[in-house]
Amino acid sequence: MPDVVSAYFLAGQRHGSELSKQDVKKRFRIARRQRFGTYVVASQTHPGSLPSSDEIERMLWRDLISDVFEDLDRVDELFEQLWLHFAMAENWQLYDDVEECWSRLHANGDRIVVASNFDSRLLDIVAKHPTLALADAVYCSAEVGFRKPDPRFYETVATLFGIKDSDEVIMIGDDFENDYVAPGRFGWRAFHLNRKHGVRPDERVISCLSQLS
Repeated sequence: MPDVVSAYFLAGQRHGSELSKQDVKKRFRIARRQRFGTYVVASQTHPGSLPSSDEIERMLWRDLISDVFEDLDRVDELFEQLWLHFAMAENWQLYDDVEECWSRLHANGDRIVVASNFDSRLLDIVAKHPTLALADAVYCSAEVGFRKPDPRFYETVATLFGIKDSDEVIMIGDDFENDYVAPGRFGWRAFHLNRKHGVRPDERVISCLSQLS
């Protein structure tokens, strides 16, 4: 993953922010929970209420950056700089176990799909990353039209990829609701990738991809 805090902190400094790196880290976590957590709540109370598009995703991230850098009068240029920064594949770093896992799956003939809450920048990021480019398909919420955990996200991905049998699918991700609970409700087998080793009862949890057999 990219070092989000460092990228935000350095970019903020260049635009006149006086926040410390620790302040940026704390404010980013709070802003992300407030901005994107609202969508999770909406999904639970009003199923099917999580539309996504490039415009919506840009708006969400711009508002988040405005929340983080409250000490700046304007964040338009800062937002554009960070938007472009995270559009480049070289600014995304993978965990050490990803390359080995993906290479093994690819060699075994397993089909790999990236399905993410993200905008269309993801397509170019995956295509230009030597490991991620092994993916057989990439689906971002902005193109699917819905964000996880909206049930229509999983339904659309299944249709686009031609999934006929739920038993053919194993979903793995680090978001408990989006990548474990919601796909489970859709009938997919799922694993929660919890790299912090936290355990919830009655869940399939792994702490690294090497634990997959």
